[in-house]
Amino acid sequence: MKKAVFLIFLMLLSSCYTYKSVANDEFRSEQEYRLIFNYGTKRTVTQLSDKGESFTYVYRKQEFETPQNQVSAVSEKKFSTVDTIILSVEQPPQELCFL
Repeated sequence: MKKAVFLIFLMLLSSCYTYKSVANDEFRSEQEYRLIFNYGTKRTVTQLSDKGESFTYVYRKQEFETPQNQVSAVSEKKFSTVDTIILSVEQPPQELCFL
């Protein structure tokens, strides 16, 4: 019984996010996105917009503009309830789930 209560408590505290690739015309200002740059850096940004040949975004409360040719992938951050329930019972992957 104690183990079941502990697992339920663990599921409530855990959260899992997944990332889905999006096209440049699907950006929404209230959504969080992950930018993966050609040199390997990953940034989770907000207020992403497409300005012709560059992306404008907010990262750590500062606005940046980056040429599109420096970005290799853009993904939309989504909360995944199914992953939260399934992965909290198993060992969660470190890059997607945080306890």
